[in-house]
Amino acid sequence: MSTTEHEAGNSPNTKYVAVAYITPRRPMATRRAKPGRLAKGREFEIEHLVDTLGLSPNQAQELLTKYGNDWERIRQEAEKFNDEA
Repeated sequence: MSTTEHEAGNSPNTKYVAVAYITPRRPMATRRAKPGRLAKGREFEIEHLVDTLGLSPNQAQELLTKYGNDWERIRQEAEKFNDEA
């Protein structure tokens, strides 16, 4: 008798086959910043802009929110802030 065959009761030809069920993988849980709190990477970006471009933290956050990762555009806008001051 092979590993896939099993005789049961009056049916000597009954075969049982092992079946593996593959469940879909769920994405890993990601940590999200609490509402009203910046993500750690965002804090570093704001600190960098404050240190290198002479912006206030509020100005840096405003530019990051408005222009995202377009660093050239952020530098241009930061120069405008500095010219106004």
